[in-house]
Amino acid sequence: MKKLLTILMVFGFVFSPSFLNAADMYLILDKNQVAEQGIFSGTVYVSTGGLPINNAESTIHFPADLLSVDSVSTLGSIFNIWVEQPSFSNIAGTIYFNGGLPTPGYSGQSGNTLRINFRAKKQGVADLSFGSSAVRANDGSGTNVLSQTRGSSISIAPVAVIPPPLIQIGLPKAPVITSEDMPIQNDWYNKINGRFFWDLPTDVTAVQLILSSSSDTDPSITYDPPIKNKTLADLADGVVYLNARFKNANGWGKITSRKIQIDTTEPEGLSVNTRVTEDDLVSIEATAKDALSGIKSYVVYVGGKKIAEQMVDAMSDDIASATVSRAINNITTNDKTKFNLVPLKEGQTKLAVRVYDKAGNYSETDVSVNVPETKAPKITHYPEYINIGSKIEIRGKSPYVGADINVWIKEEGKEAKSYLVKSDEDKVFLFTSDSIETSGTVSVWAETVRSEDVRSEESEKVYISAKETNFVWLGSRIIQIVSIVITILVLLFGLLALIYLGIRKLNILKRNLRRDLIHTEQEVHRVFEILKGDTKRHLKMLERASTKRKLTKEESKIFAELSEDLDETEKYLAEKIENIEKQDLLK
Repeated sequence: MKKLLTILMVFGFVFSPSFLNAADMYLILDKNQVAEQGIFSGTVYVSTGGLPINNAESTIHFPADLLSVDSVSTLGSIFNIWVEQPSFSNIAGTIYFNGGLPTPGYSGQSGNTLRINFRAKKQGVADLSFGSSAVRANDGSGTNVLSQTRGSSISIAPVAVIPPPLIQIGLPKAPVITSEDMPIQNDWYNKINGRFFWDLPTDVTAVQLILSSSSDTDPSITYDPPIKNKTLADLADGVVYLNARFKNANGWGKITSRKIQIDTTEPEGLSVNTRVTEDDLVSIEATAKDALSGIKSYVVYVGGKKIAEQMVDAMSDDIASATVSRAINNITTNDKTKFNLVPLKEGQTKLAVRVYDKAGNYSETDVSVNVPETKAPKITHYPEYINIGSKIEIRGKSPYVGADINVWIKEEGKEAKSYLVKSDEDKVFLFTSDSIETSGTVSVWAETVRSEDVRSEESEKVYISAKETNFVWLGSRIIQIVSIVITILVLLFGLLALIYLGIRKLNILKRNLRRDLIHTEQEVHRVFEILKGDTKRHLKMLERASTKRKLTKEESKIFAELSEDLDETEKYLAEKIENIEKQDLLK
């Protein structure tokens, strides 16, 4: 059982995306030993493992008591943008740089980042190491893909230990051949012309060269006087050797054989098959052959933009530990290479697939693939109610393993907020919100985020009621009830006051009305008495006139009518005043 677990752990480590996408940063010194006060140089290289990068930074530490830095140089660096110019401190024993370059970035085995010129101060062994460092991918997010750093060391010996250079006696040494066109003799190049250089010692009188298919062929073409360089033109595909030697007064020296590898022919037989995986990723199976330099990588483009690069085999030297870029679960078997692409947008998509050989030649083919829709997650567990001040705990199911899930929370009356979580190996994601501060309905939904441009539809929303705690609710209800009671009492007291004032005003009105009525009654009686007196006086006058003469018919009629009207009016006034006095209003 333990053995099985160990195998699974090793398998998971080797094939994990972080391992396959590893980049290295290392320091190479041009010497491994130097004398006191001697000068030497070191170059910081970055190996991207096939992954395009656009930034690297690091702090390099050196023993300030043994070494000092004379200068740093960015000449020939892969970076042309410097966030901060490279700097150093001979007191702290540090060197710092932070450089970058625009898209498409850099991808390669040994990118020259920075050159440092050192001076040895005293005897000892000086160890140079990397401190805080980062190599950032050109993926739009600046992902740190640095896997490991490797420093270096140099031995500083007393001046007396290193003997002075001896004057060459005897035959000349073998030439050291270099080339700017083809700098590394074990690499393949897709060019047919190249210029090669060597330094001429002062005692050399002639040079012999020959271009041969064998490294054992003796040079036979003599140049006298000696030449310092030679341009080779129209080189054929294949491996040839430039063999050279020097001649001085003592004769011809040892032969140097400089290998030259030329491949100008593009790979053949490119075949590409696609399929969609269970995780809705597009999987590529590519096959091609190259007779000379061999297949190096497959690169996939969408709309002219590179989305993936798959290296066919890992490098065997100690410069890089992995060569896989932007792919996961990659398997290389013989001449077939399988790898998954980054998530693509839904729909019919045209892919351009290139195969590169190790000399940089490539062939290309187009394939179409129907990219499925990115599936939405589902919220499976959530509380129906929470108290204000509490946090919401959500559990859901993702359609994919290790997927980014964007969870949205919207409190009533507020803007929605999003939180990014990741699903586990069982496709389960968990989320805990910030404290909910607003009462009401809280809406929660989620979406799958596979890249900046590839997202799923929103999941079905769930709703959670946020309310106050029982204690707070009871206190709030008591306050509301007390407020209502106080309001009712105030209204009641106000109504009683109005009733009191109304009754009081009515009583005053009644008293005033009674007073006015009495006064009116008195005035009516007085006026009626005057009218009655005048009327009776005229009646008496008519009555006296009747004793002296006979009243006319009209006079008799007036007398009778006045007497009757006087009696009726007196009776009518008496009844009306009596009725008014009986009304409740006058009581």
